[in-house]
Amino acid sequence: MPPPAPVPAPPAQPAGSAAQGPAPDSAIAPPPRRPTVNLAQRPWLEIDHDRYPLIGALTVIGRDALADVILDDPGISRRHSEIRVTNDGPHLVTSIRDLGSTNGTFVNGERITSTRLTSGDRLTVGRTTIVFHAGKR
Repeated sequence: MPPPAPVPAPPAQPAGSAAQGPAPDSAIAPPPRRPTVNLAQRPWLEIDHDRYPLIGALTVIGRDALADVILDDPGISRRHSEIRVTNDGPHLVTSIRDLGSTNGTFVNGERITSTRLTSGDRLTVGRTTIVFHAGKR
């Protein structure tokens, strides 16, 4: 039985030339653009005169490095509370839920397990006071 025929090597590139990309008719389309978020319309938290926009549907407040809003307060649990932003037709609805924290979550002085937020509400977690702003929508 004769040995298999050798496979020819690909043609060599001339020195100093780069490999060519795909032909224009087979160009890869860019990924679809994500919708931009208008921060003026989104709700936000005010903590020590700093603004924390609530961009995602769920924002976790706590001491843990994986929390979305990290607060350096020994009275706050690693995952203390979560803020949820949902759509109700054209309106954004924001609620807060305590995640079983040791010291609790308070809205306007009342300890809560879960409640809906309105603009101007004062949230207290540990010794930290947070003011909720609904944004413009």
